[in-house]
Amino acid sequence: MANCFPATDDFLSSLDITEQVAHTLSSPNSLHPSRLAVTNAISCSSIVLLSGYFESYLKDITREYIGSINNLNKPLSNIPLKMRLKHYSGGAEALTWASKKDKSLKSTSMSEDLTRRLGSLDQTLGYSLAWESFANTKSNPGTETVSTLLAGLEIEKAWTSINDLDRTHGPLDLFLTSFIAMRNVCAHTGRHNTPPSGFDILGYVDKFRSIASCIDCLIGLRLQEFS
Repeated sequence: MANCFPATDDFLSSLDITEQVAHTLSSPNSLHPSRLAVTNAISCSSIVLLSGYFESYLKDITREYIGSINNLNKPLSNIPLKMRLKHYSGGAEALTWASKKDKSLKSTSMSEDLTRRLGSLDQTLGYSLAWESFANTKSNPGTETVSTLLAGLEIEKAWTSINDLDRTHGPLDLFLTSFIAMRNVCAHTGRHNTPPSGFDILGYVDKFRSIASCIDCLIGLRLQEFS
């Protein structure tokens, strides 16, 4: 089944690159004792990259989803109160970030653009929900981040739905929890006592593909309900 959002396809393309790296790590040359230090360093780097790809994906698919809702041009009354409140509460945090970014750029353009969209909900039609209000991952993209982000999009009990949609890999929330723990060790120390093998990384890639497909499906179904 085709994915609903280009962000998902882009994320899967990133995973294809990681998969190629994993195959390289499994080659006889990479496993030679003289190369193990380099192989292990690349292995740990791949874990951090996977986490970064996933965090970017969560932001990108949220942006596309909110953009799709705006393009439907439905009456504002069709937008749940919870999302309208998130537009403002999340927008306040996003505006703080935008003002800091503008300060470094010696500009006000980002703050002005976001402020305009935040104030657009006084219109019954032609409003523009601010995607930044819904896409703040705040920290590493662990299970709570995914749950909070999807809840803001009116998708409750996200991990129950994800695990129901994919029963081939075991509980995917448990996988993500252990993966983020490994990611933190790799990112903060630059090494791991038991660095993942190429085969391990292939397994991680496969699970991330499943998580992304499930998220794409859940958000796609929610968009259909809006439509």
